[in-house]
Amino acid sequence: MNMENKGNNYRLNSKISILIAAMSFTLAYGEFLWRSTAPGVDFYHYWALIKVKRVLSPNIGSPYLEQKAYANRLKAYVAKTPSPLLKKVNKIRSKLDVTGTPLQYSVFVILPLDYNFAIFLFRVTQALVFIGTIILLGTHYKTKILPSLSFAFLLFVVYEPISQDLWVGNLNALQLGFLTIIAFAAKKIQSIPPSRNKIISSVIFTAGVTVFAMLKPNYALIPLIMLAFLWRDIGTKSFVLTTASGGVLGALIATIPCFLFNSPGIWLDWWGHLQKLKSVNTIFFYPISSGNFSTPLMLSKQFNINSGYCFLIMAVFIILSLMIVLATPNDDNVEKLFKRMQEKILLILQYPFLCISINHHLGNVSFGLDTLFSRFAFAGFMDDS
Repeated sequence: MNMENKGNNYRLNSKISILIAAMSFTLAYGEFLWRSTAPGVDFYHYWALIKVKRVLSPNIGSPYLEQKAYANRLKAYVAKTPSPLLKKVNKIRSKLDVTGTPLQYSVFVILPLDYNFAIFLFRVTQALVFIGTIILLGTHYKTKILPSLSFAFLLFVVYEPISQDLWVGNLNALQLGFLTIIAFAAKKIQSIPPSRNKIISSVIFTAGVTVFAMLKPNYALIPLIMLAFLWRDIGTKSFVLTTASGGVLGALIATIPCFLFNSPGIWLDWWGHLQKLKSVNTIFFYPISSGNFSTPLMLSKQFNINSGYCFLIMAVFIILSLMIVLATPNDDNVEKLFKRMQEKILLILQYPFLCISINHHLGNVSFGLDTLFSRFAFAGFMDDS
């Protein structure tokens, strides 16, 4: 009788879970349709630069040196297109804001010239990657697929960062997916027994975090901490071999924009363009008033310190943390202190999922989601068993 009640309860819970998932999907689908009416002011840059170079005007130079020429070519193309969405975004973004890396723009070469279709494909990709990432994080926290799916759909409605990401067509959902894969890969490498060779998997991992840093340098802190984790896991000798091999592979990938934009020095063009922006906007390109809640910027505002100094203080703190982790003091009293400090610092190096929450921008999708998910899982809210 008791087993029969358990079976009935399980079937009832399953039906309720399916009902909640269906209701959540309905809300998420409505949110997706509404957000899809926006012209995508960020996506426009990703799509436009590579399309001008590869399709509309192959003889044009580097986008970092010839922004006005790119903008004029786009304006001429938009005048002939029947797309109200493209006309609207072109009017909003008549002056191009080119701060992304060459590799970042190169990724969008695979999308079609039709702007409406291109942004639709991109938003579908955003949604699928975000949902897949939440499910993947759910498996890490021993959560079943259906509750994770419901949670992902609800986040579409109530979690503003993902809604804004769909609205402007930015990369945050994709970045969250990439970060989660990197974290899973780090845990996988950690689980390989010492008797087996970790070099090949470590080289692939290093190349992956290198590419991620080249796609979005403002997330460089995460790959650095991930590499520190790898260093501790595989040892110095293997780490040097791994980073050298992964770095070469990453450098080869970095040459792709040189061919796509037919500009061997495009990375230097990008760097030179950033130096011009820095002379106007300090070391950060966007202020807090524009939604850039960078940790150094927030510290700068709070304590009235130059943002460059805040960035330097953070870098020194990370270096000192790594030195503490690697230190082996002789004095017993000092050793006890170091061990306590190491336990705290090693949380990040031993548990790479915490790196997902280390972010330069509080409004980004990836900020706090891992922590949020762990709280739900810990409380048993996500468990339908």
